[in-house]
Parts: sequence; C-alpha cells; structure tokens
Amino acid sequence: MADHTSFATFSGHQLPRAFFEAPGVDDAVNPHFNLGYFHGPVIDPNPGWRPAVAGNNARYNISAADIANPNDQPPHARLLLSKMNLLVCPVVEIEPAHQCGMTFETQPDFRRHLRMVHPGCFRNPDRRRISNLERNKGTLALIAYIRSGEWREDLFMNEPGRGPAASVVGYWADCMSTIARNDDKWCDEFGLLYHRDQHPVAPTSGGRSRRRGQTPPPALIPFVNLAQINAGGYDMDFASDSNVDVNDSDSDDEGNDGSDNDNNEDIDRSRSQSPQPILRMGCYQVRRPAPPAEEEDEVESAQEDETEVSSSDGFDNNGGNSDGDSNSGGATSV
Repeated sequence: MADHTSFATFSGHQLPRAFFEAPGVDDAVNPHFNLGYFHGPVIDPNPGWRPAVAGNNARYNISAADIANPNDQPPHARLLLSKMNLLVCPVVEIEPAHQCGMTFETQPDFRRHLRMVHPGCFRNPDRRRISNLERNKGTLALIAYIRSGEWREDLFMNEPGRGPAASVVGYWADCMSTIARNDDKWCDEFGLLYHRDQHPVAPTSGGRSRRRGQTPPPALIPFVNLAQINAGGYDMDFASDSNVDVNDSDSDDEGNDGSDNDNNEDIDRSRSQSPQPILRMGCYQVRRPAPPAEEEDEVESAQEDETEVSSSDGFDNNGGNSDGDSNSGGATSV
C-alpha cells in the first residue's frame, strides 16, 4: 500500500477511491493483538492510579522512567498504544464511551499527556521507528474508523473538531467527502459526511478578568493620525470643557473701529463656509488649521481699493480739494 500517512503527503491532493477501498479495510481490527490500539475508545485499566513518587502533587512531571519503574506498577497491566494513531487522546474518562479528546501536534506531546493525565493506561513505546507492518495495519484500521462514521459519531469530553493538523484524520475525511460528492455509488454505500459536526468551543481561560474600570464609550469621531496632525498644523487644545465653540474668535476690543469688526465678520463668514469640526483624541481637542493667510490678504486689498475709490471723488482725506488747495478748511481762494 502506498504511504499516504506522512507529512509529505498532506499536500491537499485528492486521494483516489481505490485507496479507501483497499483490501483489508473491511477486516481491519482495533486493537491489534500485537500492535495495540490505533484509535479509541480505550477503557483505562487503572483509573485514578498515580506513581508513588508523584503522590498527590498534581504538578509533578511524571517521566517515562516513572512509568517503567518495576518497583512501582499499577495493579492491572497497562495497554499498548500504536505509533500509528490520530494524536487524539482515546482514553475514556466517563463511561461508557466519553473519550478525553485532547489533541496534539507531535507524538512526544501526546505521550507526555498520557503520562501526566492517564499514567495507568498505556506503557511506554519502544524507541524503534514505526515498521511498515504497523503503518499498513494502522492505515487500514483508521480508514475503516473514518469511513464507517465512527470518528464522526464518537463522544469526546474535549471536542477535537477536525482533528490536529499533523493527523491524517482531517486529510482523509476531506478526500472521502470529495469522493462522496462526485460518486453516487460511494455516497449510497458509505454516506456523504465524514467530518465531525462543529460545536462551539468554550473559552480556555478560567481565571478572573482584571478590573479595569468602566468601559469607555465608543469613539464617535474617527481617529486622526498624530503624524497627520503635526504635518497639517493642527492646534491642540486641552479639553477642559466639551462645549467648545468651533468658530470662536478673539473678542472685539471696545476701542476697535467698525472696519475691524467687518474684517472679523468676513473671516468668520469664510470659516463658516467650510465646517471645522473639533476632532477629539483622548483628552485633547484638535482644531483644524485656520483659513490660509491669502484670504485675509484679499480682504485687506479690498479695503484698500475702497479707500482709493473714496479718495478719488475730488477730495483728499483732510476734506480739501484734490486740485492741490492748501486750505485745510476746504474754502476756495479767490
């Protein structure tokens, strides 16, 4: 049988139907009498047992040497877990069939979980690489497990979803689902669905959240980048009062004449034509820059033009004739 169980084959390509109908799938056994369990459910023969060196210390790191210690063994013989497995913990925690369901990405992490949480269930694996016989027998057993719908219908305390990314279960279920959508004969014989139903996952953090005060109100005004503010010449005023006049201008002094008031009115009118909202950032209020100085120059030039027109009516500013008369009272000489 071709090897479709290594990481190199998890490339997303579609496996043929013949791979999942290989001879021996219908006769696959779990557990194997010599190779052990390929998948669950597995009944723990020593539930609750812990090595004497660990005692009641839940933080004690149970090592492989503690499991193999001949002077500290559980009352019943441990079982054997095959190296060809789904990286999903198959140990039943609540009888009759609620498995643990914790998932792992590597075999060492999986084995450490078994030693720490289920120390009386499985014995240590040997250091030899997985043999071709064990790989082939495990492949047949896992194909039968997924194709028959057992994987999809099994009960788990921790929902494994589609299985870990390093496992073959998700890859093979995808391939079987594609075959079922395109082959009516396969669909009629084995069904259409092979993935587990997705259940909502509870949050993993069980600690209390820190008190951080009241929840801030939502930002009603878009955030403005500080770099843009500095580049655009925005004025930043400390927001001591939320009711701030957008078009506030310097108050007119009592000694100013009417021309200054007209200038201020023209400037305020030009500002009102383009709205200048105050952008709030934290405890600051950001004002948009004032109108460019060109508008003020235009106002001043318009006032000078009016002055020239009034002086060109035949009289100078002192009330005299523009013909060059020197009388300041405005009387003509005879």
